Amino acid sequence: MTERRHITGAYIVGWVLWGSLLLPRIQNVFKHSGTRWIYILLFAFLLSYLLTPLIRRLATHFSILDQPSGRKVHKDPIPLLGGVSIYIAFTTSILANNMLDQEVLVILIASTGVMLISLVDDIRSLSATLKLVAQLAATVLVFWSGIRINIFPPTVIGEVANLLLSFMWVVGVTNAMNFIDGTDGLATGLGMVVSLFLGIVAFQTDQVFLGWFAIAMMGSCLGFLPYNFRRSKPASIFLGDTGSTFIGFTLACLAIKGDWAENDPIASICAPIMIFGVLIFDMTHTTITRIFSGKVRSFHDWVSYVGKDHIHHRMYRLFQSNKKTVGLILAMSACLGISAVVLRNARTIDGILIVLQGIIAFIIFSVIDYQQEKTRIEFEMDRPWFRIQELFDVAVGLPGTDVHFDGVIIDISATGAKVLTHPTSYAMEVGTDVLLASRELDEAELPRPKGQVVRKRKVMLNDDTEKYIEFGIQFTDFGSENILKLVEYLYKKQIEKRREKFSVSVRPLQDVDVGQLTADG
Repeated sequence: MTERRHITGAYIVGWVLWGSLLLPRIQNVFKHSGTRWIYILLFAFLLSYLLTPLIRRLATHFSILDQPSGRKVHKDPIPLLGGVSIYIAFTTSILANNMLDQEVLVILIASTGVMLISLVDDIRSLSATLKLVAQLAATVLVFWSGIRINIFPPTVIGEVANLLLSFMWVVGVTNAMNFIDGTDGLATGLGMVVSLFLGIVAFQTDQVFLGWFAIAMMGSCLGFLPYNFRRSKPASIFLGDTGSTFIGFTLACLAIKGDWAENDPIASICAPIMIFGVLIFDMTHTTITRIFSGKVRSFHDWVSYVGKDHIHHRMYRLFQSNKKTVGLILAMSACLGISAVVLRNARTIDGILIVLQGIIAFIIFSVIDYQQEKTRIEFEMDRPWFRIQELFDVAVGLPGTDVHFDGVIIDISATGAKVLTHPTSYAMEVGTDVLLASRELDEAELPRPKGQVVRKRKVMLNDDTEKYIEFGIQFTDFGSENILKLVEYLYKKQIEKRREKFSVSVRPLQDVDVGQLTADG
C-alpha cells in the first residue's frame, strides 16, 4: 500500500513538473539561456513517460494485446499501442514549441496517416499490401512538399532516379524499423540513438530547427523506454506497429529534409547512411539471405514474410540474453553515429574510407554470423541429448499446396528432425518450408510441426547400393513440451506392445519418471 502511494505521488509530481514547462516564464528561461533543446527534451520525455501507463491501461481494457506465439519470446499477452504515447509526446512537443513550417507540417500529416493505419493493424490486423500502399501514399505527400533526395542532376532521368531513391529510402527505413522491433527495447533504443546523432549533426551544420525536431523524437523514445526495457522484468508494453512505423517514417523523412554537409555531397549522402547503418544492414542482410535461400521469390513475399533471421534473433541465439543483444546492437549503432559526426569534417577521401570501413565491418560480421549460424544448426540437429532415435513413417507436405511426399523420421528432437526419403519422391531444397504429419503425432494429439529444410544430403544405408536423401528440418513451433508428450506416447506404445507379446505385468506410465526417461535417452 505504501509503495502504491509512493508511485502515485511520483506520478502526480511528474504531471506537475510537465505542467510547469508550459508556463511562459519557464519557457523564456530556457529560450534566453540557449538551452531550448533541453526544454524540448524534458517536455517530450515527461509527456511520453506520463502517458505510457495510461495507454497501457487503455490497451489492456480493450484487449489490444500481443499474444504469445512460436516466433515470439514473451509468454504472456502484452499490451500494444505504446507507439501512441510516443506519437502524442512528439507531436505535442512540435506544436507547443512552434517548430512548424510547411515541410514539417506535411511530415506530421503524413506520419499521422502512417501511425493511424498501423494503429488499425495493431487492433484488427491488415494485409501487408494495404499497409505498404498507405506508406507509399504518405511518402508521395512528403515528396509533394519538396522533401526528397537530390543527388542526381535535374534532368528527366535524374528526377526519376531521385524519386525512386527517395521512395526506397523512406519505405525501406520505415519497414526496417518495424522489422527490427522484435525484442524488448530495441526499436525504441535505436530510435533514440538515431535521433541523437541526427540532432548532433544538425546542430553541427547550423540546422537548429532540425536539431530540435530530432531531440523531440529522442525525448519521446526515452520516456517510453523504462516501460519497454526493464532491468529484471519483461516489457510491460510494446511499441506495436503503431510506434515502430511512426518512428521509422518520421526519422527517414527528417534525414532527407536536412543538408548534412556543406559543399561535400559524399559526406551529405554518407552521414545519414552511417547513422541508419544498423537498420540498413539488417534489411539488406535479411533480404539477400531470404532471396538466396528461396524463402522470398516476389515483392509480396518480401513484404509479408515473417522470420527469425534478423540481427536481434541471431544475436539472441548467440548471447541467450535480451539485455546483451540490445546493448550490443545499440553500441554498434552508436559507433556508426560517431563515424557520421567525424565524417562531416573529413576530406572526401577520408569520408570514403570511413564509409568503406563500416561496410567491411558489416561484411566481417556477416561472415562470422553465417559461420556461427551454420555451426548452431548442425549442433542442434546432431546433439545427442533430448531426442528420439526411433523410426516411424511421416508425410512431408509443402504448406499452401497439395504437394507432399512419404518419408521416415529417423531422429526427432525439440528443435528439429531428420527425415529419410527416396530420391524419386520429391527434391526439396534448403530453405523450403514444410509441414510434418504422421500417425504417431496425431494419436499423441500433438500439433503437426512446421519447419524449414536446413540441410540436405545423400546417404547410403549399410551395404545397400541404392541412395537415399536425408533432410535436416528445423522446427519453428514444436518445442520441449511437445517432445516430452511424444516421449510419453511412444513409451506407452512400446510398453503396450511388450505387454501383448510377453503377457507380463509392467508398471503403469504414471509411475514412470518421464524426466529421468528423457535424460537417459
